[in-house]
Amino acid sequence: MRARNLLAIGVLICSCACTGQKQSPTTEAPPKEEKKQAATSTEEATDRLLMALNQGDYAQFSREFDDKMKAALNEAEFAKLRTNILEKIGLYQTRGLPRTLKLKDATVMVYRARFENEPEAEVRVVFREVGGQRRVSGLLFNSPKLRAAAAPAPAAETKTPAASPADAKKETKAEVPPEKKDEAKPGTPKASQ
Repeated sequence: MRARNLLAIGVLICSCACTGQKQSPTTEAPPKEEKKQAATSTEEATDRLLMALNQGDYAQFSREFDDKMKAALNEAEFAKLRTNILEKIGLYQTRGLPRTLKLKDATVMVYRARFENEPEAEVRVVFREVGGQRRVSGLLFNSPKLRAAAAPAPAAETKTPAASPADAKKETKAEVPPEKKDEAKPGTPKASQ
């Protein structure tokens, strides 16, 4: 059940095979322009995703998901995720500029985001090239409140039951024989014999 809750809170990292198709040389953008376009498209996709989360619009939320992400975060799981996010940190409000992490076959956009009840949340959106298009293949919401909600409850203190009610009232003391009392005190030199 705990693992299911973590999934519902937003730890959804799905892997998929890349089918990156190369563009013809005449349509390729220069590297700087390509980076700028990719960043803009991933930021726009993230904004649509987060606004759709607020609105409860699964079609918009999953619009740019790859097939594996759609299977992992179907409409029922989306409803659970949305409920958990709204209950724990509230509605999405705004985000900062992304930090980009390049992996072998994916790009992770890391955002500092503000939610109603959580000013310092982190949203990670994983993008992969699928069929020549950039698709969302993973999503993670992280914040102190989400982690606290997912953490296991502290273990209850357990006491060993007494053998009988009379035993419960007794206090156990270790008795030291009178001739050994001086030796039992810390720092007291032992008597030589």
